[in-house]
Amino acid sequence: MVFLSGNYGCHLGDILPTKRKTTIVQPFPHGAFDMNWCVVHPCANSLGEGPHWDARGQSLWWVDVVTSKLWRFTPSTDTVDSWDSPRHPACIAQHSDQEIYVVGRNWLSKFDPSTAHWTPLDIAGLNFDVERFNDGRVDAKGRWWVGSMDKKLQAPIGGLYQLGPGGNWSRKSDGIELGNGIGWSPDSRWMYVTDTPAQTISRHAFDLDTGALGPREQWVTVPSGAGGPDGLAVDSQGCVWSAQFDRACVNRYSPEGELIDTLAVPAPRPTSVTFGGPDLKTLFVTTAAMGLSEQQLSAYPNSGHLFSIQLDVSGLQEHPLRPVF
Repeated sequence: MVFLSGNYGCHLGDILPTKRKTTIVQPFPHGAFDMNWCVVHPCANSLGEGPHWDARGQSLWWVDVVTSKLWRFTPSTDTVDSWDSPRHPACIAQHSDQEIYVVGRNWLSKFDPSTAHWTPLDIAGLNFDVERFNDGRVDAKGRWWVGSMDKKLQAPIGGLYQLGPGGNWSRKSDGIELGNGIGWSPDSRWMYVTDTPAQTISRHAFDLDTGALGPREQWVTVPSGAGGPDGLAVDSQGCVWSAQFDRACVNRYSPEGELIDTLAVPAPRPTSVTFGGPDLKTLFVTTAAMGLSEQQLSAYPNSGHLFSIQLDVSGLQEHPLRPVF
C-alpha cells in the first residue's frame, strides 16, 4: 500500500510554514487511490529535472533544462530563488553550501549562490560529438556518476560516467540510449540506472570502496508505450521510486523489482523524484510542460510545477560531492 500520512492530504509539517499559501491539487483518481498533492511552487518549468535535497541547508535544488534555470526552495524562510544558467543544465551535485556543481549537456560549472557567480570547469577527456550528459547522482563515497545519451535518440551509444580527481571523467558502462535516474540500495550493494527508451531500470552489483560495477542486469521493464521511466530515488526500505514520464505517475518497486505501488501525479509528465524534509519523508516531484497540447495543458494546468506529497517511509540522504578540483 501507499505510505501516506493522515487523511492523504498535503501535510508537510515543518517543511512548509503555516503562513505559506499552498495550492492544493484536487484528488486525482488512480486505481484504489485518491490523493492530494501540494504544488510547492508554480514554477511552470518547461523541463524540470534533477531535484536534489540539501540536508545541511534544508532546501531543494532543481533545474529547468530548457529555459536554463537553476532553482532553490527553502522551506524555513518560505523562499524560492532562481538563477540563469550559462547553458542548458542537466543535473546537480553539491560539495558545500557555497559549492553547487552543475553538469550540462557537454559542460560543467561550479555555482556560488551567495554571489551568483559561475566558474566554468574543464570536462577532461571527453569528446561529446554524438552524445551528451543527462542525469546523475553522487554515491556514498562522494563519487559523481552521470549517464549520457544519444543526442539523436536513435541508438544506445550513451554510457555511464564517473567524475574522478582533477575533473577527469571515465566511462564505466556502455549501451545506454538515454541515461536517466540513478540510485543505490541502502547498503550500496546495488546501483540502479534508467534507460528511458529501452523502458528499463537496470542494476549493477556495486563495490562502494572501489566504485567497480558488476555486469548490467535488467531489473525492471515497464510496459511499452509512450514515455517511460525517468528519474528515481531509493527509500530506506530499499524500494525504488521511479517517475514515469508521459504516464502521469510515480511507480514504487520492491528490492526484487516487483511493482508494489503507483502514485498518480496530477501532471502527465513527471520527470524525477527525490526525498527531502527534516525526516526525509517528503517526496518531491519535478514535472515538464514542454510538448503538451493546449488540450493537455487545460486538463493538467499544474504541468511544469514542483509537487510534493508526505509519506510514511523515509528516503535516503543525498551525499556530498568529494573534492576533485
